Amino acid sequence: MGLLASLFGCGSSAVPEAVRSGLDEQSIQTIGTLDISPWLGDNPRYQRLSLIQAQTQAGQPTTVAYLEPHAGAAVFSLPLSRQFPDAPLQTALFEIDGYRLIVGLVDAEINGELTTIEFEREEPNQANWLEALKVSNLNQRSFVIPIAPNEQAQWSTIQRIAVNTRESRQRGVDDRNASGHAWEQQYSNPIAIDSTFAVVP
Repeated sequence: MGLLASLFGCGSSAVPEAVRSGLDEQSIQTIGTLDISPWLGDNPRYQRLSLIQAQTQAGQPTTVAYLEPHAGAAVFSLPLSRQFPDAPLQTALFEIDGYRLIVGLVDAEINGELTTIEFEREEPNQANWLEALKVSNLNQRSFVIPIAPNEQAQWSTIQRIAVNTRESRQRGVDDRNASGHAWEQQYSNPIAIDSTFAVVP
């Protein structure tokens, strides 16, 4: 079944030194923080994931997702990158004790009031389309798509991504021939993700 997730902003919090390393500290801006514990099983080692934007000390812009330490766990961070061809978004893929998270940020080039993003896996039986769909709210252009351990065999590839805005949804209501999406990509060759998750030690 499609799972709706939401990334929300938070008050400023100290970025761990291990994450700040190599960054221009004056440029660091927190995008938002997410309570990820509901998607990590019982007694998760991590409870919060934060997104920051900054410049490296060499002056290059970067976006970093990091797991805030909890219960003695170490800080773990990943830079976001463009892992889905032609998609106006950057992602970082985490695997935490068997639970997987696709964390991302939609590009500012998408106009309108962002609402949701859709990820769809391969599903040969069209009657099961809802089980092949995961949806995340977009807040500050950020999103997270959780994949539970018992879903990983099915969620090894992505065949469609769509970004929705309030305006695009309204167009879909007004015109039945409109897609209802601000941006959509159907991959004729689905994108394999199974081996792209960074396993958190």
